[in-house]
Amino acid sequence: MHHSRMIASSEKRRFGRHRARVAAACLSTCCLFTAATTATAEDAYAAHRLVAEHAVDHLPREFAAIVVQHRNAIVRVACELGSDQRDPDEPHLYKPGHHIRLDVAAEGGTREMRLAAFDQFPRDRESALRLFKSIGEHNGGELPWTIQECQTRLKDAIRIGDPERIALRMGHLIHFCTDAVDPFRVSVGAGKTADRFVEVGSAGGVHPSNVDHSVAERFSAGLVRRHQADYLLRWSERVDEATAPILEPDSVPGGFVWSAMRDALASVDEILAADEALLPTAEVTDRKSFDSRADDYYAGMNARVGDNGMRQLVTAIQLAQVLILQAWESAGRPALDAAAAEKPPASPIPGGPAVGAFVGSRLSDVFHRPDCPFAQQINKENLVTFAKAGDATGAGKRPCRRCKPE
Repeated sequence: MHHSRMIASSEKRRFGRHRARVAAACLSTCCLFTAATTATAEDAYAAHRLVAEHAVDHLPREFAAIVVQHRNAIVRVACELGSDQRDPDEPHLYKPGHHIRLDVAAEGGTREMRLAAFDQFPRDRESALRLFKSIGEHNGGELPWTIQECQTRLKDAIRIGDPERIALRMGHLIHFCTDAVDPFRVSVGAGKTADRFVEVGSAGGVHPSNVDHSVAERFSAGLVRRHQADYLLRWSERVDEATAPILEPDSVPGGFVWSAMRDALASVDEILAADEALLPTAEVTDRKSFDSRADDYYAGMNARVGDNGMRQLVTAIQLAQVLILQAWESAGRPALDAAAAEKPPASPIPGGPAVGAFVGSRLSDVFHRPDCPFAQQINKENLVTFAKAGDATGAGKRPCRRCKPE
């Protein structure tokens, strides 16, 4: 990600050979959501789940051993990073990492003005943060550099040869790649002024994770939830080996990630116009009134901006695969099947941690005291315990900076 030519020519050609197979193979396993069902909070990461499943399922054969053993863990991690909970051991995963206001210098301007602002947007974190401060934007975001950090951590995990850590870092990277292609995570206008809310839940509040709640969630989660199979089918019908990939790193300074984000930013206005035409907020004021026209709304959105939804999914799959391959290349292309064979997945400990034991997750490289708030969030199926701190460090885990296990 440090240069526009981020991946060797041989890897570009190699990835191109996978392009058509990715879209076509997706069709055999993805679910088609077209029934008249009410969306729930658990649907909010439909895109993340689909991208994770198909990005890892169609990696080159060198990744087969990691994927076979850890596929479910990778997908679960990719879908569980939506929390605002700050983990002192993973500061790059906190909320600012999930978005970036690329058009901040042209807020309220035309599409052309905002794309011009993107072209002038700094590619390094420090300059971008200075720009945000000078404009008075206090929540500008750090998404592209979060992706960079995740890729670096994946490279380190591959170099070490720890399959569980590789799975964890792949899940992190895939999550943020999916964020990067979301139009409503890269535009200041979409983030601040264009959320056209539908009230749900109790009379006095809204449910912020409901996928029908705002235009951002309706497009990025609700529409994907209903039409993901259709998008992948349409894409597979268009793709052949002579077709150029969506990602064109040499055309946008900064490389693949910035190319994907610019593509997302360019689609914001079209999506907002479609949403406004199909969902008059004067008439749709609550959950009931939205549900009564949800099928017509999503059918209309699919007709108007379905191509945008299709590109969002396929671009995220491509982006995740490219960055995973880059990390492996940078680590020296080690034999991942050997790493997986040398260190099988840790076994869950039934019944919870023993008194006085230290605990960790098989998906994390941090260990904790049992009473640490972060320890309480570990899923039982991922829980591992250590009798001594030395056992945890010997297993490649580092102590939590919050609870300071000793």
